[in-house]
Amino acid sequence: MDALDAFFGTEIGTLQLLLRIGLACLFGALLGLEREIRDRPAGLRTFMLGVYQKLTLGIAIAGLLAFI
Repeated sequence: MDALDAFFGTEIGTLQLLLRIGLACLFGALLGLEREIRDRPAGLRTFMLGVYQKLTLGIAIAGLLAFI
């Protein structure tokens, strides 16, 4: 349980932050690639942009909450 507490704690390092952002982008790209292969709307670019927007919004909110 200590490993989970350390991973999901509020204080994270730069490496862990970059790892989380990278994994989120990778999973968004995989979803988009799957949709693009099946000729569905909202392919790779759409999912990558969506992940990027959500990440930047989350980082902005976290930065604002740090000042409260």
